[in-house]
Amino acid sequence: MKCEAKTRSGHPCKNDGTSWANGRCKYHGGASTGPVTPEGKKRVSMNSRRQTPCEPHKT
Repeated sequence: MKCEAKTRSGHPCKNDGTSWANGRCKYHGGASTGPVTPEGKKRVSMNSRRQTPCEPHKT
């Protein structure tokens, strides 16, 4: 399976993407593990809180 990403020139990437769960090669986001630094983790945490409304459960 190919990477399925487009390069900057607009051509499809020819690298193998089967090693990663999302089907991308390591150059196009396949090796991304998410935020590593405490600042990055805090920023991601704040994004999820901003997008998800916190409403009490209705019973």
